[in-house]
Amino acid sequence: MPVFLNTAAPDFETAFAAFLGTKRESDTDVLDTVNGIIADVRARGDAAVIELTSKFDRLDLTPETLAFSKAEIDAAIATVPAAERDALELAAARIRTYHEKQLPDDARWTDESGADLGWRWSAVSSAGLYVPGGLASYPSSVLMNAIPAAVAGVENLVICAPTPDGKVNPLVLLAARLSSVETVYRIGGAQAIAAMAYGTGTIDPVDKITGPGNAFVAVAKRQGFGQVGIDMIAGPSEILVIADKDNNPDWLALDLLSQAEHDESAQSILITDDEEFGKTVKYIGFTFVMAIILVYMVLASQFNSFIQPLIIMVAQPLAIVGGVFALWLLDHSLNIFSMVGLVLLMGLVAKNSILLVDMTNQLREKGKGINEAIKEACPLRLRPVLMTSFTVILALFPASLGIGAGADTNGPLAVAVIGGMISSTLLTLVVVPAVYSLVENGLERTKQWKFFHRDKKGE
Repeated sequence: MPVFLNTAAPDFETAFAAFLGTKRESDTDVLDTVNGIIADVRARGDAAVIELTSKFDRLDLTPETLAFSKAEIDAAIATVPAAERDALELAAARIRTYHEKQLPDDARWTDESGADLGWRWSAVSSAGLYVPGGLASYPSSVLMNAIPAAVAGVENLVICAPTPDGKVNPLVLLAARLSSVETVYRIGGAQAIAAMAYGTGTIDPVDKITGPGNAFVAVAKRQGFGQVGIDMIAGPSEILVIADKDNNPDWLALDLLSQAEHDESAQSILITDDEEFGKTVKYIGFTFVMAIILVYMVLASQFNSFIQPLIIMVAQPLAIVGGVFALWLLDHSLNIFSMVGLVLLMGLVAKNSILLVDMTNQLREKGKGINEAIKEACPLRLRPVLMTSFTVILALFPASLGIGAGADTNGPLAVAVIGGMISSTLLTLVVVPAVYSLVENGLERTKQWKFFHRDKKGE
């Protein structure tokens, strides 16, 4: 169950410290249990591993069945669907390519005194890879541990992957085959770590153990360090997300669940407050200012004028007001999706305004006056403007109501665009023509005044 803590609460520090202290790998009962398991495996070898596997995984084994046979691996791999096989093969190839480029170079030289100097990189002889398989099973753990080891030149690779109740994950076995690992033991927990560290008779000890696991696995690796090398103490997962209210809650939940699913002792922590809202609004404002400047530059180059782009763009801020009002009306916040919607809206409004102004200019070139050209252009543009707006609104309307796949993220975008389109349709056919008339008539009067003034000076 989620635990909610408030930094303003007087007992916050105590409660938060207690929460952090619930990490199982620090518990004395875990340490005592692991120490007992390690001692038992060291003393009785195969017999202890078989007994502990029966106790914890409800799986009865013999020394001969500790590892999967080749026939069992082949049979399990044959059940993997083609799409999943393709995904694993692609991942394996990419991981292998990456680590091949990571291989370090040896070097050797003789200095001026005649001494031979240098260094040489060599892999350990054997490595044991632990792959979780209790609450969940991760073929990705196989690929990310085994392939780098194989690329490095480790000659003997073995895997320990628990199979509770005998349930096998074919993807884990396929990942092992793709990683060139042929020996997979169906054991897990602290007993598997102890078996790889000290050997059991059937299982040979290895030089290094890698891979994640639960609290018992993490403590077993820590206790075995020195006898065997380890990668790190990778115990129950942890994730800390810091976010304000304007982030998408679905994305945050997925981030937290990505680690919470690993283990019941995993800690997924979200720290949030609302004080960063001002910074978010500031960022949004900056984005729109830059977008408007870019649109103006494009329009100026198209119309070969510095005035008419301003006429076209006058509807954009007003359309954005319509979009923001729709977001407020339907209780949507200004987030990345609504920002995208408002930027798309600016493009749609600019398109309609460009077509209207361009048609008006064409009519003026045919000898019509400013007001006459506007009156003729508006009805001609009315139908395409309305059709564009209607099509956009119809397409986005279900998402704005929260209907359909992805509506939870597309909803703010749809609401912003629809609200802006409704207002921009009216603005394009009313505000833009009015501003065009005002500005162009003003320029004409200015020209006439200049000619009149010049003629007066010529007299």
